Amino acid sequence: MAKALLVINAGSSSIKFSVFALPPGDGDLQLLCRGVQENIGEENPRISARKTPILKPSIRPDGSWPTSGRRRYPARTARRGPTTAGG
Repeated sequence: MAKALLVINAGSSSIKFSVFALPPGDGDLQLLCRGVQENIGEENPRISARKTPILKPSIRPDGSWPTSGRRRYPARTARRGPTTAGG
């Protein structure tokens, strides 16, 4: 069975999610799908999901980020097993 990484960003009225395939070895993560549940608790809630890149090539971050190990870190972290966080 293939392993996957689920990333969730929960806000006050929306939940965004992305699902990535974990590659064997130190390969790059592959985006499988992403989506959003919007207007939670309101009259017109909606959910959408699709298979698209997270960033379009024309969009760039405002600052520069270090590149060494950046793409391998999430895959290595996810291989440790399930993680639970609470606050």
